[in-house]
Amino acid sequence: MRLLLDALALVWALLGLTQLSRAALSDPANTVFVSSVTDGELAIEYRSGKFPEAGVILGNYYDVFAKVQFTEQIISSAHGIAAGRHERTHKNPFNRLLVVQAQLGNCVLVT
Repeated sequence: MRLLLDALALVWALLGLTQLSRAALSDPANTVFVSSVTDGELAIEYRSGKFPEAGVILGNYYDVFAKVQFTEQIISSAHGIAAGRHERTHKNPFNRLLVVQAQLGNCVLVT
């Protein structure tokens, strides 16, 4: 299964806060993706003080990601165009991009 993590799912997974996330992320049958849009959202939420837990990841970003088997999913022009044309309106542009990335990448969006 192909899993695309949103910001909260990423933080929970890295901090090991749920048994389900540990099982899903450690299953070799799953490929886990993290979008570059998630990184931006984490940085914005952390800087605004809304998501202090993100500091654990952002402070040691490369060290944290070196320990896990996540694949970065970069935002492409196709993602941007599809997000702009998406029928369902999401107030949060980060979520809109994640939905489109999951759809185009044939991933399950973990939120």
